[in-house]
Formats: sequence, structure tokens, C-alpha cells
Amino acid sequence: MVLGALLALMLFQIVFKVNVVYKGMAFPFGDLVGISSASECVRVGLNPYLENSIDPFGREFNYPAIWLSLADLVNFDGKDVMLVGWILIILFSLSIAFLFKVKRFKQGLFYLAFILSPPVLLLLERGNSDIILFLLVALMTVYLPRLCGIPPLMNTYIAAGIIVLATFLKLYPLVLLPLLILEPVSLRHRMTVLLVSGILVAGYLIDSFDIITLITQNTPQPLIMAYGKNVLMEKFFSDGTIPLVSNALILVAVIGVIVMSLKGKRFIHTLFPTEQPFQEAILPYMAGALIFAGTFVLGNNYIYRLVFLLLTLPYLLNQLAYFTAGQKASRFSSENALLVSSLLLMGIYGTGVFDFFSDETWRIVDWCMVGLLLVLLLLSLYPYFKKENSKWSVQWLPCITILQFWMVLLQFYGYRMGEFFISWYAVMGLASWGLLLTFFVAVIHFLTHQRGTSPARH
Repeated sequence: MVLGALLALMLFQIVFKVNVVYKGMAFPFGDLVGISSASECVRVGLNPYLENSIDPFGREFNYPAIWLSLADLVNFDGKDVMLVGWILIILFSLSIAFLFKVKRFKQGLFYLAFILSPPVLLLLERGNSDIILFLLVALMTVYLPRLCGIPPLMNTYIAAGIIVLATFLKLYPLVLLPLLILEPVSLRHRMTVLLVSGILVAGYLIDSFDIITLITQNTPQPLIMAYGKNVLMEKFFSDGTIPLVSNALILVAVIGVIVMSLKGKRFIHTLFPTEQPFQEAILPYMAGALIFAGTFVLGNNYIYRLVFLLLTLPYLLNQLAYFTAGQKASRFSSENALLVSSLLLMGIYGTGVFDFFSDETWRIVDWCMVGLLLVLLLLSLYPYFKKENSKWSVQWLPCITILQFWMVLLQFYGYRMGEFFISWYAVMGLASWGLLLTFFVAVIHFLTHQRGTSPARH
């Protein structure tokens, strides 16, 4: 169902020219065109980091040089863009089909709402290289642990190799290096693999310092359809004070998380369980959390990079299903309230099919959706507030999970709502920072609670 819907939407967008991708480019696979044009520049003696006159948008190249080497190796140019773009779409769609073990129809609808969202559709329509990065991270965190017959030590080295390769391709996957601590091998082997991987990454960064400087200069810092530490600040502070405020908040957040992790270990353990049925989903959850947190801290990012949050869904949805199973049968269960919210957002904001609405109509729609979402949020939280002996008690684990699910959902759809409902950007910004904090806490907790058996391999 999900695979067919995704491919159908891409066919409508790319082949039949029906506008289903929000903020799509003038022609399909525009980011692949950036790679092909840069490669062609090199062939005619130009430096694409300084001048990429062949690119139809005049964009200077902002990928590591390894992409130029790979393009030259396979003689990749403009005539290959359409073929490679469709191959990436098919590979991504197949990876999604194998990534999520859909056991219930309702669970499949949840995944559908996230996969047919603006960030994912934009990623595929642009043919962005993050598709390849997503495939590599999914291979390491989902498929590799499921393979039988491979010795744990070989698994560990393969995982390290994937992280190093991904870092060479796009730099930001270096934040995944801490995952090697969870490998189910001896401490000596873990430290050796981590050290060797760290040396390779450090050597690459040092050797590529000049290129990385140019990449930084050529990479835009978007404030629209973007997430990152400076996005919310832009609405409230002047340009000169934005970096100071955002970096100060990140420092406070890190210190707060460290203190919380030291002082509230027992409470945190109740918020992020490691036992079955959650164990298998912990590694992909951590990968998605680390990439979101790392890219958030490093700067502003286009929303297509939110695709890595898909990796957090199995863990969150497993928890939601576990909690809901303990509730009395009701059409207003937490899971149902969250599903209605997800499908409403997908139906109205998921594609560009309602772009014929006037601005005034969109403002009315946004106001109505804000009210509906607030009601559904309260319905999803209500079962976990109980009154006993005239005192209210709160079940923190399901409440935190529901709020985290909402924050992830808002990352996928909230930017679309914020176009005509400007106050929504404040909600979006707070959700991003809230997600950053919960991810920090969860990652530290999982890294320090191995209990002899890694959640990475079970």
C-alpha cells in the first residue's frame, strides 16, 4: 500500500507534471542535476566550487569531492539524471517496504502518513543525495542486525565502514560514531573500531579542510521549509544575536541533559524502556535521533533531511501500541486520536494538490486545523491522567511518548502550516527544541544502559 502510493505520486509529479510535491523544483531531480553539472564543469577545466556555469540555477557545488570522483568514474552527466533519479526512488521505496514491519492495518496507515509527507516527497522529487545516506543508515541499523550467520565482529566492522563511507559522502553522519559503542563485541574490539573509525574520519576532515570551507560557504542556510538551531531565533532576534542566543540555548540544553542523566537515572529509565518489545527498534531510533540532533546543532537544514526521523517511528509506534493495548476498547483511544491527526495532516498538507486555495482560504484551514489538533492532542493524553483519592496522577511514560510522537509529526507537517499561520512557527520551533532535548536524553540513556546485551543486535 505504502510502496504503491509513493510510486504513484512520483509518477504524477515527474511524468504527468501534476503538482503533488510542495515546493518542488522547476524540473525533476534538480539536486542530481547539480552533481552532473559540477562533473561536467570539471571536465571542461572549471572549479565547480567557485563557478558552476553549467548548472541551470548557477549553484556552486556544495558536496564533498568524492561525488565528483564517483561521477567521473561512471561518466555521470545530464543525460543520466532521469534514470538515476528513478533508480533512487525505487531503491528508497523498496527500503521503506523492508524497513517497517507492518503487522496491523492501523500501523500501516501511520507509516503512510509520514512517508507521504512534504519532506519525503521533496527529497525524492529533487533526487537529493540524502536518499543514498538514508539507504546506508537503514542498511546499518535495520538490515545488518537481521542478517544471520555473520560473525558479530564482522558485523561491527561493516557497521563502522558504513559510517565512515557515509561521512565521506556528506560529513554529518559522523554523529553516528557513538553507535559503535553498542556493538555486541568485547570492549577492546569496540574501542579499536571506534578509534580506527575516528582516525579515518579525522584524517579525511583535515585533508578536505579547504573543500569543506568552500562547501560551508556554498551551502545555503534556509529559514523557510527548514529546521535547525537558528530557524526559530530568526522570528524573534536580530541577525547579529541569533548565533549567540541559539548556541547559548544549546549549551544550557546539553548541561541540563547531563545533570538530568546523572540525577534522574531511574525516572529516565521508565521513559525509554529497553526491554522487549522495544529492543529491536532502539538502534534505528538512535540513528534517527543522532542525525536530527547533530544536524540541528550544526545549522539550518532543508526539511528533506527529516527523512531520517522515519527511523524513530518503529520504536515510538511500538510503545504506542503497547500502551493502547492496556486501555479499554474505545474509539477515542490514544492511538486512534494520533492516527486521525496524522491522516488529517497528510490529507490536507501532504501534497500540493490544494495549492489552488487562496491565501485567505489557507488561513481559515490553518486555524481550523490548529483547533482540531489541540483537541486530538488532549484526547490522546487524557487516558493517562487519573484522579485517585482527590489527587491527579500522571503516567509519564505514555505521555512523553505521545508528546515525542507529536513533535516528530509536527516536523513533517508543521512547516507547511506555518506559511500562512505565522504564529505556528513558534510552535514548530518549540517542538524542534523539545525533540532535541528528548533525543539527547534518550541517546545518553541507551548508550549507558547496555546491561551486557546490546540493543543493536538481538
